[in-house]
Amino acid sequence: MDNFTLSNSTEVFVDKDPWERQFHDILFEYIGPFLLAIGTAGNVICICVLRSQTFKGKSHALLLAALAIADIGVLYTGLLRHLIKVHAGVDIRVYSRGSCKVHYFFTYLFPHLSSWTLVLVTLERLMSLWIPLRVKEICSLRRMTAVWLGMTTVLVAVNVHWLVMTDLRLDGQRVKCGYSQDHLFVFEHVMTWLDFALLSFIPLSIIIPSNCLIMTKVYSASKSRQRDLGLTSHVNKSLTSVNVMLLVVTSFFVFTTSPIVIYFVAFDEWPFGTTKEKAQTYMAYSICNMLYYLNSAVNFFLYCISGSHFRQAFMSCSRSAISRKSQRQKSYSDQLQGSRNKRGSTRSTHTVTTRLGNNTVFGRTTSIELNGIKHEISL
Repeated sequence: MDNFTLSNSTEVFVDKDPWERQFHDILFEYIGPFLLAIGTAGNVICICVLRSQTFKGKSHALLLAALAIADIGVLYTGLLRHLIKVHAGVDIRVYSRGSCKVHYFFTYLFPHLSSWTLVLVTLERLMSLWIPLRVKEICSLRRMTAVWLGMTTVLVAVNVHWLVMTDLRLDGQRVKCGYSQDHLFVFEHVMTWLDFALLSFIPLSIIIPSNCLIMTKVYSASKSRQRDLGLTSHVNKSLTSVNVMLLVVTSFFVFTTSPIVIYFVAFDEWPFGTTKEKAQTYMAYSICNMLYYLNSAVNFFLYCISGSHFRQAFMSCSRSAISRKSQRQKSYSDQLQGSRNKRGSTRSTHTVTTRLGNNTVFGRTTSIELNGIKHEISL
């Protein structure tokens, strides 16, 4: 996440930065690249597993794959910019007016898309437990795809103002990217609150009570099965695994996004009188920011830890990938061996004419070369 008001308030420090300011640089210099690496790898693996045969035709798998794509977008528009600033001292937003506008747009679009995709996943799981007989009709793959595309269109429309109202401007001797002075009032009093309502307030108000209802239903259903049957069917195990996995993911979302919400709700009360107070505020912002990026980086590990169904699908995909690689290596080895055999043995036949006195004798000689040694055989 990136907030223009905060950057105006906390960007300038004295020559010797307080340790709180240095803590921000250390956080993004060492932990940031690690999060970017595991987040990229984990989300790509998630997409591959969720589009495999095991999850084919399941609407929640489609939504989780979309969530992984949105999370990659969050990491590469938000976290990567911070890493470039820390390591290279360059802000990619100030290269041009276009980079300023487009980067601002995607920096806010991807987090909104991630939050609301998770809301759709939560509602789909809630309906699968409370109205199981109708969930396949209501949450069919085609319908959920249409809903997600419609939601994305709305979020694009909500965030299109970044393309219009942001621009490069001079702040003393420095070029900055942000809202122009003409639109600053709208940004501070309308757009900031709209952004965090879409990012966290509304999603959290839906996810938290939905999680409570899901946990209640999972617990009561588990008790009922144990009492009536004394065992759990394979199908019920799979459903329970998916529900528990999504409960863990959504709960982690609540844990990692709540701090940034609390920070901005209390932002007006933060002290900015001294350089020390500015640095402390910036450190708090950095920690909340890093927690938010953590949410976008570790979903793969949460899936593996909490979802046995996902673990099995991941292992199956891994075995298939290893098997395909072994087959390709064997095929290549066979082709290479065949090529070597052809080069190691060559055969040529030619006619030899020999004249004995008045008579001409025709004969045939066959030459065979084995491992570089030539042998001639007369026929």
